[in-house]
Amino acid sequence: MKFQAPAFLRTSLRARLIASYGLVAAVPLLVFLVLVGRVVEREMERGVTAETEGAATVALNYLSENGDTLRRFAGRLAAARTTVDAVQARDEGRLTYQAASYGTDFDLPFIQILDGEGHRLAEAVASGRAPLAGAARPAERSAAVQEALSWPFAPFWDLETTDGGLLLRAVEPVFPLVGRARPIGAVTIARPLDSDFAETMKRLANAEIRIFLGDGVVATTLFTERRTRKTEETLSSAVAARVRARARVHQVERAGPFAYQVVYMPLADARGRLVGTLAVGVSRYLVDRIEATENIRVVT
Repeated sequence: MKFQAPAFLRTSLRARLIASYGLVAAVPLLVFLVLVGRVVEREMERGVTAETEGAATVALNYLSENGDTLRRFAGRLAAARTTVDAVQARDEGRLTYQAASYGTDFDLPFIQILDGEGHRLAEAVASGRAPLAGAARPAERSAAVQEALSWPFAPFWDLETTDGGLLLRAVEPVFPLVGRARPIGAVTIARPLDSDFAETMKRLANAEIRIFLGDGVVATTLFTERRTRKTEETLSSAVAARVRARARVHQVERAGPFAYQVVYMPLADARGRLVGTLAVGVSRYLVDRIEATENIRVVT
């Protein structure tokens, strides 16, 4: 049997040299293209992450601005002479009327006027709103109320857990007209962190919002196919553990046909205690490319 050399060896030396140089030149070109692809992909990820962080900043600023606004309104009501006189006289009827009028005039959701021990003298719920979850809990058990009734104190707003939700509460003490002795009472104005609150966050941040108490959703802007809010979602144990460690968690999730870059952030009260989790999700683009390089957790 006659030996036959491979076709490559039967070509001319010049052709073989050209082919060899071509292969040698192609290797660094391929490496370069792979590296460029990874850099572009990494920059895309950084861009989406930065957009998500920007949306999260807007959401947190809205929460803070609401607290400051409620505190200003509480301070104005607490400093009013009619409030001071009525608290000193324990005139519950006049205080109830005043709280209701004040709440209606400025669209304030929930107002309580308390005595010096933190017991409610009067309260008013804005028209069209249901009583707040946990509102029946004695006000004197609120850490924010007790700190406002202490002296000296620093006026502030706080986040509180309620029976099935989170509450944004601002408290301002009521002082007697003469002197600044121990407060004789306090005014609290509260707003629930419910789905209406989340919807306003969504419009400002251009992102989907979810608020968790424990591992359950208490407010969301996401809907099911039946147009009911997706309140059955739960926070994964892995995310919950990192949030408890005060870490921000970034991941890609899918809700129906849409993919989102989501950041989970801890919500803490004025004493630094974890009371909930805020999730902000920005819509993703180039989903097919992302699915090829990342594990997407499906949200059902």
